[in-house]
Amino acid sequence: AKLTLNINACLTEMLAENECTDVIEHIRILLERGQLELTGSAKYHPFLPKLPESQIIRQIQLNTETNKKYFGEAYQPKGFFPPEMGYDSAVGKIVQQLGYTWIILDELACPTTLDHTKTYLDATGMMYFFRERDASFKILSAQLGTAQSVLREFGGRLDKNEYVLTAMDAETFGHHRLGLEQLLLDIYHAPQIPTVCISDLIGLFPNTLEREPQPSTWA
Repeated sequence: AKLTLNINACLTEMLAENECTDVIEHIRILLERGQLELTGSAKYHPFLPKLPESQIIRQIQLNTETNKKYFGEAYQPKGFFPPEMGYDSAVGKIVQQLGYTWIILDELACPTTLDHTKTYLDATGMMYFFRERDASFKILSAQLGTAQSVLREFGGRLDKNEYVLTAMDAETFGHHRLGLEQLLLDIYHAPQIPTVCISDLIGLFPNTLEREPQPSTWA
């Protein structure tokens, strides 16, 4: 089972303060195994396009410092999750300058129809991955509840060697939607549905398209 996950560092601190050290330890173990990939983000979950440059940098650096404190050297994020997927070109430039190689955004940020056999980059070489709105909504709204229903919905795309990229709040599974955590377990046990971390897609889908993302959020 593989997963790309964002944890803003204010949550990491809250887990530690409330003695949920087993959660932190299990995340660290999965990071070291290569099953889990953590993204960079902004520590206190601010909406980055509305902040001055100095504060964007500060928030991102604080996020890195805190998460590295608790997850150790295994915390080496390649990708970046802007809170609420809030994006504009100024945010993209700062994220790239801080050493990240890709950003995940909503498909609203893509100026053309998505091609799920390719990955995307801009003129500077920064890579972008776009969350599929329809697929994500069908999962987070519990319209899909089993691996079989996922296969019925997306199975044809597996034959075409396409990837399906969804993104949603982690608390969707078991908190907002009681029992929906079973869907994750079901998917992970289904051999017909291989799971990868987002960074793995770069090697699996080496053909790229050049696009300049548009200002957007995942709302």
